[in-house]
Formats: sequence, structure tokens, C-alpha cells
Amino acid sequence: MQPFDSIPPALEQGINSLDETLSARSLAPHAPYSALRALSLHAMEGFSQALSHQAALFSSSQDIRRQLALIRRTDARQQITLSSLPLPHGDEPSRGIFLSMLGLEFSAALAQRLPEGEIRKALDFTVPEYQDAIYRLSNLLMLEKNMPAQKILGGYAEIMPGRPLIACQRHPYDDVKHAADCRGILEEMAPLILAAVAEAQRGFFMQAVSHAENAIARGLYAELSLLAEEHRTLFSSLIPRKDPLEQMLLCQYTEAYLYSSWAETEENDALRQLYRQEGAHELTHIRKAHALCIQEGKAIDLPAFPPFLQLGPQKGYVRDMLQNAGVTGLREGYSAVGSLPPGADFFRYQQKLFPHPEKAPSHQIIAQLIEKTGEDYRYEIAPHPLEGMRNRQQDSLKIGR
Repeated sequence: MQPFDSIPPALEQGINSLDETLSARSLAPHAPYSALRALSLHAMEGFSQALSHQAALFSSSQDIRRQLALIRRTDARQQITLSSLPLPHGDEPSRGIFLSMLGLEFSAALAQRLPEGEIRKALDFTVPEYQDAIYRLSNLLMLEKNMPAQKILGGYAEIMPGRPLIACQRHPYDDVKHAADCRGILEEMAPLILAAVAEAQRGFFMQAVSHAENAIARGLYAELSLLAEEHRTLFSSLIPRKDPLEQMLLCQYTEAYLYSSWAETEENDALRQLYRQEGAHELTHIRKAHALCIQEGKAIDLPAFPPFLQLGPQKGYVRDMLQNAGVTGLREGYSAVGSLPPGADFFRYQQKLFPHPEKAPSHQIIAQLIEKTGEDYRYEIAPHPLEGMRNRQQDSLKIGR
């Protein structure tokens, strides 16, 4: 018997021809939430491959490493399929807006389903940062292309300042939290999902730095890539500590949960069918990863999926969370910036990163659009919840700093 004869056929069914892999190109996710669902799965597939490589690195069993390679190859194929789905608008500011909205929607949707605790605190903390990223990118889009981002987002999200991007930059020590003590599977999955989203954002914005046509856009993408790295550190630190193989199993479970959720909530029939098909492969991955854990002597009970996740407008919740715009990280906790001691790492880091804050690209974009049109670009359903952010002729350099 050849070594590959023992590979379960169900796993190999996840390997398609290149033509089949790219066939999803015709399934354009025109609606904003269809685009967000596709982007979320693309991010999870990439994160899963990274965890699988880590598990293989720590395993001494050639059989386990081979099985992980087979799972990983299917994940890579799935990610290529999702990459071929064209977004409604494909330019870099628009894709950045979608990725930032993905973080905003996931943070708000998951926070409202979780009990009070460290993970919910982190989700609530990042909401104003994702909101501000959408605002800055939308103003860049208007400045460069005279295109209102409201059309891209379909009016589902407001476009207004959150915690100013310049104020989001914290000392690395202040993003490292304790691993969370989770009370349910959704709490275990939440930081994994947001870490995957942050890694996808970081990769995109890093590439956008080299592709941007002008210095101000390059600068904004650089600021956003640093923010994504902060979020990656924050949410990764909250993930419960597990053996690499167990961590990979949780990631496969999370992928399957998202595929199942989107197969139920997606409006596009063709995309819904795609998610059902790929979700079936993920269930096979779970069975195999679970068997590998047992093979390594790790007895793990996997619960049934929690109720399906649904993405939808979160305007009211986001507005409530903008009250935290003046808060920053402080080691394992959070603090109002005004309560920090004068020599806090936050201020030292800010001084190093922005010795001349008025020159920060994220600020300059707003200033240039105000100079050009007389006001910044927004889409608001009511006055900004913070009085200090209602002036559309001036971008604040003080809030949160």
C-alpha cells in the first residue's frame, strides 16, 4: 500500500481543477454585506493556513504533517476561489473601506452577543477605531476620485470620525492583554475572527503603501497598517492558550461556522450555494483535525454551532461606542487618556511617531478636502454623538491624545 492510499477521499474532494477554482469570478457580490461575507471567509482561510503551518512546525509526526498539508492545500484553494470574487468597487480606497467596515461590523455584532468580559471590552474598544478608518478612507476616496463612499456602503454604515487615527497609535506594550477565560465557544471564536480580519487588513494596507499614487495616500495606508498590527496583537493576545494543533482545530471550526452562517444569511443564491459547498469541505477538515488531536492524545469535545451569525447595520451601537473615543490601552486594561500620567508610554510613543502631528497623513487628507470643498466628507443620520467632533471645517488633533 502506498502512503497516500490511506488519505480519506473526502479530504481530496476539496482539491479542484484550476478552472473550477477560478469559476467563482462570475459570482459578483454586488451588495455590501455580500462583499463583507466573502472578505471575512478570505481572511479566515489565510489565517487558518498560518495556524496549520505552525501546527506542522511543532509536530514530529510525518503523518500529521502530511494530513495538515492536505487540509492546508484545500484552504489555499478556497482562498483563491474567494479572491476571484470581484468586489463592487475594486480600487484601493474602496477595498480598504470594505475591510475596515468588516472589522466594524464583526466587532459590533459579536460584542452584542457576548457576556461582559475582556473580549467584549476589546471589541467595544476597537469600534471607534474601525469607524475612523472608514471616515479617513472615505475622505481619501472623495479627494482622489470625487466618489462618495455612501454609494459603496449602501448607506448601511455612517461615515464620520471615530477615535482619530492619529490617537489610535499606542505603545506595543499596551495592546498585549491576558489570554481570555472564555465561557462559551463564541467567546473563543471572537478574538480568532478579529485577529484574522486584522491580519488581512495589515497585508492589504502594506501592499497599498507600495501601490499608492501619491505621498498622502501612502502615508494613510502606512498608518492603517500599523493600526491593523495593533489589532492583530490585541486580539491574538486574547485567544485562549492552546496547543498549536488544538488552535488549528478551533480555526477550522470557526471557518465552518462562518460558512454555515453565510449559507443561511446570504441574499445571493449563487454565493449561498458556494458557501454550502465549501462549508461541507470545512466539516471534513474539522473531522480530520479532531482525529489528529485525538491521535496526539488530546481529547476535545466540540460543541454544536451556536446560533448563526448575522451581519447587519449597527449604527446605534456604533454611536454608543464612540463615547469611548478618548480611551486608550494601558497594559492589560484601558484608561481615559486624560487619566494617564505625563510620562506614560502612550505619550512617548506618540511623540516618536508624530513629532509634528499636524503633518500626519490621516489629518492632512481631511485638511486638504476641507480646503478644497469647505468641509469634510460624511454620511450621518444625526449629529455626531460627540460635540467635539461636530465641526466639519476642522479635524481635531486633540481628542484621544
